[in-house]
Formats: sequence, C-alpha cells, structure tokens
Amino acid sequence: STENWKRPKLEVEFLMKLLERFLKSELPAYVNGNIRFEPIGDLSIFSHSLRKMIDEVQEKTAGCTGLVQSLALNYGGRDEIVRAAGKLQQNFEPISVESLAKAIDCVYDVDLLIRTGGDHRLSNFMLWQAAYAELFFTDTLWPEFTTDELETIIQKFRTVERRFGGLS
Repeated sequence: STENWKRPKLEVEFLMKLLERFLKSELPAYVNGNIRFEPIGDLSIFSHSLRKMIDEVQEKTAGCTGLVQSLALNYGGRDEIVRAAGKLQQNFEPISVESLAKAIDCVYDVDLLIRTGGDHRLSNFMLWQAAYAELFFTDTLWPEFTTDELETIIQKFRTVERRFGGLS
C-alpha cells in the first residue's frame, strides 16, 4: 500500500525483490492460464528493473481473455482517486462520476470484499470500486484463510439481495 513505505528499509527492499521474482516465475502461469495481469497503483516509485518486469508481464498478458488479476502495488484508494482527478484536470475534462470511473486505476467494481484478520475497515482499499460491495469480515488471518471459508462466504453472498440503492 502507499502506507507501507513507512516500514523499515530492509523490509521494503526484500518485498520489492520478492515481487520481482514472483512476477518472473508466474509469467508462464499467467499466459498458460489465459490470465491478464493489470497492476493498479502508482508504479512510478518502483526501481527500473521492477518496473520493467511489471511492464513485461502486463504486455505479455495483454491479449489474455480469461480472468483478470488486478494486483495493487503502491496503492491507496484515496491516492487513486486524487491521481484520477489529476488526470482529468490535466486533460481539461470535467470531473463527474462517469469520468472518474474511467480514469481510476481499476475500472472494475467490487461485488464481494472479504477482509481477513479481524479488522472491520477498508483500510484505504478500493474505496471507489467498493461503493456497492458486499462486505464480509473474518477473524481468520490471511495465511490461514481456507477455501472452505471462502466457499462459506460465497454461499452467503449468493443469498444477498443486491439493490444498488434501489428498492427490491
């Protein structure tokens, strides 16, 4: 997240190297799985080599038509909205719900948002996209979150009547 730069320098450097290795090793899986990779966030702060790897994975998966993986990198919801408004302002475009929705990093709305670890907040994550998301909270920490728990949440989600501000 945009806030994670406050962590110790060695930890941040380790995470950046880990991300670069992950992207390099997973590129064949993306392509073979027909998965398009779309990073979201302010990528300008990353090292040249990491930025190059992000660009390579994005370019090599651009034609994939299956799933889309949006990976939040140096991402913050408020920052995303401010950068989108800045793009519109720079292009002399009026700011509206429609124009902002097209200018943000991730143009996909969130239907279901699961927050692990016992916290009951969005923590500056996908604030625009989660406007009508169904929120599910679990005390389970992310490393222990299981497919069984995911299935239970999905079953509950399927029973929700989604009205998007209207009447049933």
